[in-house]
Amino acid sequence: MGNSGSIGRLADSISGTVNAAPTPTQRSAHPRRKRIVHVGIAAPAEQPGGLNRYVDDLAAAQSATHDVRALVLGTRASRPFYRFVGRLDQPLPRRLLGFVAAGMRSQPVDVAHLHFALTGAAFLVGRRLARKQDGAVVVHFHGPWAAESLASGARGLSIRVKAVVERWLYARAGRLIVLSVVFKDLLHERYGVPEDRIVVVPPGVDLTRFTPGDRAAARQRLGLPGDVPIVACARRLVARMGIGDAAEALAAASPTAHLVVVGDGPERSGLQRAADAVLPDRNRFLGRVDEGTLLDVYRAADATVIPTLELEGFGLVCLESMAVDTPAVARPQGGLVEALAGFAGGRLLATSMTIDALRAALAQVLDGPPDPGGCRSYAEQFSWSRAVERIDAVYADAQGASPATR
Repeated sequence: MGNSGSIGRLADSISGTVNAAPTPTQRSAHPRRKRIVHVGIAAPAEQPGGLNRYVDDLAAAQSATHDVRALVLGTRASRPFYRFVGRLDQPLPRRLLGFVAAGMRSQPVDVAHLHFALTGAAFLVGRRLARKQDGAVVVHFHGPWAAESLASGARGLSIRVKAVVERWLYARAGRLIVLSVVFKDLLHERYGVPEDRIVVVPPGVDLTRFTPGDRAAARQRLGLPGDVPIVACARRLVARMGIGDAAEALAAASPTAHLVVVGDGPERSGLQRAADAVLPDRNRFLGRVDEGTLLDVYRAADATVIPTLELEGFGLVCLESMAVDTPAVARPQGGLVEALAGFAGGRLLATSMTIDALRAALAQVLDGPPDPGGCRSYAEQFSWSRAVERIDAVYADAQGASPATR
């Protein structure tokens, strides 16, 4: 990445896609509108995942009051604010150069909101190469990249490089946003970020997209039985998500319940074998699904289970499920406690991290579900409008930070 000439040529080739700035008319009509650039990973239509969905929802909610762009990898724009800097199938160096070039050629911004350590660092490198010092830098800490990779089996130099990239980026942020107090503590203790630069802002949920619906009709569309309990699980299929434990807990909680798993990952085949061993003929792995199918899965279910073993920042799937009025049963891990403790005295949280505690929590909800409308009412506390207001305050603080901090 030290070859600034090649980076500049690449920047020229994509500058038409990243330099879309608001018109003078738009700015004058909204004098307080900020120019915000989100730097993520990929559009959720092409790479489903919590981080990508979060960026999509946040940028959409901000578009009503700000001039927003989102720099990501991809080819299909589902929202007008997306600007693609490369493709997911390109080699890693080419993808990184795309973000560097975007940083060099991007129009001036009020806030650069960075959501992933590697792409955010590449974007900042580009702005430094171009000597652009405008705008505040806000980093959204969605999780410890190096630690998550370690939990997934990565080792050696890869882990050390990821940790260095993380520390470099976090040291250059005016403010850092986390989804939970648990992640605030982790960011302070593991990376040495001062606590006064970290702000907790719980996520929002799209209350117009995730709505209650006809359970029987959803089951029919998915080809699921209509006369047995259904428990859904929407997760990336890696070991730390605890899918195998969920299957074991559900098998003990109910002799008839079915488990429906949405998502993909490197350990899918092993997790399917584990589910087949304890829930023979009572599990379905749907893989990656579109948004309409995901909504049907939530609506079809009697409950959603979030059996995470470690490194859970909040669990956006909790709010999505609750917004559909389907209770979300979770282990008391990380930010899941903060996500669900406010509902009926934490009734939806298992009492411990054991499989037996998860079994008991599932059995309780399947035998006596919450009152209709209660889960939806709880989710309505997490509106995107409220989250955007709090993030606007973080932007203001970051813009007022000292030059040394910025």
